[in-house]
Amino acid sequence: MFARLSIWQKIVVVVSVTIATTVLIVAGTSVWREASRYAETRTGEILAIAKVLASTAAESTAAGDKMRTLFALRAIRDFKGANYVRIDLNDGPTFAEIGTGVILEKDIAASNARDPIAVLRGRPLIVSVPVRNAGQDIGTLTLMAGTGDVWQRIGSTLVDLLLASVIAATLGTVAASIMTRRITDPIKQLSTVMNTIRRRQDF
Repeated sequence: MFARLSIWQKIVVVVSVTIATTVLIVAGTSVWREASRYAETRTGEILAIAKVLASTAAESTAAGDKMRTLFALRAIRDFKGANYVRIDLNDGPTFAEIGTGVILEKDIAASNARDPIAVLRGRPLIVSVPVRNAGQDIGTLTLMAGTGDVWQRIGSTLVDLLLASVIAATLGTVAASIMTRRITDPIKQLSTVMNTIRRRQDF
């Protein structure tokens, strides 16, 4: 099949395959890099949020004031993507929780913070920080945040890459056409000359 193609068609096929292969490699690398950057940045953000919430709720937690603690934890509504938070006391029970979501102990043990694969799969990021009051650790605050916006960022990157590949393919086709002319024009000219000589029998 390939052998039956014209020189121009063969060059176009080679250029197209080369560009497509390059685009796929660059796309995969870009997706992984963007997911890694997102996971790192997002984890840093929710860690900072968790520390603020832990500090805000520390006094009321130490005093056993659940209502004040819940009021403090309601601040997660001000942070985009943070959808669930809870405080567990050191002796085991959950003291207060707010938000939509469920965090299992195995999820905490296998925290996927900074994990690009988990981010690409749409799994939420989970972080835990100590709750301290007067220098004493009295519990642990666990915060969960969604990662649904990662594909918006990746999509934007892929759109830019697609546009670049279209431009590259267009330029490649033009270059292939120019190369084809440079290869075939002398052959055509030689063929014309040979036909003329043969027709005139001017050997």
